[in-house]
Amino acid sequence: QAVRFVTNVKLTRSSGFHHSFDFVVGESQRRPERYLRAINTPNRDNIVEMMFAWQDLRDVRPRNALAYAVLNDQERKLSRPLLDGLDRYQIGVIPWRDRENKLASLRE
Repeated sequence: QAVRFVTNVKLTRSSGFHHSFDFVVGESQRRPERYLRAINTPNRDNIVEMMFAWQDLRDVRPRNALAYAVLNDQERKLSRPLLDGLDRYQIGVIPWRDRENKLASLRE
């Protein structure tokens, strides 16, 4: 089953900043709207940018909308503080090495 999605979505909020997401998967009968951003270099700056973008947009998206960070874990292990920060902002993590298992839920 294919995943219906839109690529390279830019949204603007009251902060005046433009927030980009690589993919947006529309709401289905079983799952809410989902926003995905691929982060090739998961470092503090990139993670904080993702957390700010999601926080800035949350109140204008459907209440049950979800965000996911697709993180490159090929070259080094993902750091616990970065993962904890994403968790605090209710951003799901999809490690690249586990993408096949995690992305299957996007088909729903």
